[in-house]
Amino acid sequence: MKPLLTVLLIAALSAPAAAECLIQANSIGGIRLGQTPAQVKQQFPRARLRRTSDGEGVSYIAIALPNGTEIIAHQASVEDDSSSSINQRAKITMLQTSSPTCSTVSGVRPGMTLQSAVGKLGRVKQIMQSEIEAREFATFERQPAWLTIQVEDAGRYRPADDGPPRSTSRYRPNSKILSLWIGQ
Repeated sequence: MKPLLTVLLIAALSAPAAAECLIQANSIGGIRLGQTPAQVKQQFPRARLRRTSDGEGVSYIAIALPNGTEIIAHQASVEDDSSSSINQRAKITMLQTSSPTCSTVSGVRPGMTLQSAVGKLGRVKQIMQSEIEAREFATFERQPAWLTIQVEDAGRYRPADDGPPRSTSRYRPNSKILSLWIGQ
């Protein structure tokens, strides 16, 4: 083998692998349920934490990790005021991500089509559309109980269903997973 090629090959094999963002029953990307924001900051010193809220006015913490992954953290017993400062001692009770770099052990990840997820989790049992904001959540045959799967514009509802809440097991061919949630 040529010396330059050998050096490049050794360098490539010894380089650290890209940080994995694994979604498990108790954590996403190494951030665990039950941790406090102070503990997250200690674990990930370069992470950026900011208080914000969703369309319903529910406040949460957006955690931006240095590798570009964003994880949303909800805390119990925290005011729904996105202008208030982050309670550094309140425990995280729910985590959510829409970052496609994050996935479960089985390979389910945000951005994946429902059809691809069927190959990993079995058939779609139900797509439920919520009353507030018409959010859609899918349930699969072999979906772990700890995982919530939010989808977007996926359900093929009957014309007689005039508004949320609605439910169906039929989905649009190219519909995708929007985000994955875990919680206590």
